[in-house]
Formats: sequence, C-alpha cells, structure tokens
Amino acid sequence: MQSHNHSGSPFISVFYIYADDEKDVGGELILNDPRTNANRGYSEDFQKIFQSIKHKPITGDVLVFPGYVYHAVNPFMSNLRVAIPVDLFLDGKEEDSDDI
Repeated sequence: MQSHNHSGSPFISVFYIYADDEKDVGGELILNDPRTNANRGYSEDFQKIFQSIKHKPITGDVLVFPGYVYHAVNPFMSNLRVAIPVDLFLDGKEEDSDDI
C-alpha cells in the first residue's frame, strides 16, 4: 500500500488479530514524519529522529497513531494476516452534567 494519511481522522488504529511473525515476509507498517524537510539544517547526530519507523506486526499488536502521519505497508508475502484498521473520530461535544 502506498504512502497515505487519513484526512479528518484524529487517530488511526490497527489491531493485528493474526500475524504469523515466523513465516511472514514483508508487510511492515512504515510511519513517516509528515513534516517535509523537518530534518533540514540539523547535524548528522539528529538525523535518526527523522527516519521512518518500521513495525513488523505480531499477533495481538494494537497500534494507535495520529491520522496526519503518512504511513505505508511494505509488500506482504505469506499465507494469511488478519488486521483491522479503524479511523477513530472525536465528536467534539462536551458532556453536560445536567444531561447525565
């Protein structure tokens, strides 16, 4: 899957119901810093903090990250992986104690 983000969704979550980590090849989730040229002007000592984060899923993993973060999935070569991605939205309404 190509790099993308989820416009309008404050948070994204992925629940890996089944990921056979011993037989899976590829399929890593890659999270990228959405700030273009954020690393510009920093010395080599700081470049590591701007690198992409790669996560190799295992069964039971739950990841939650901001919806503006660009992410992609490397090509996956195995028999089966079951993942549930969910966009998490906030309604922005505050509860009034009189309504409870």
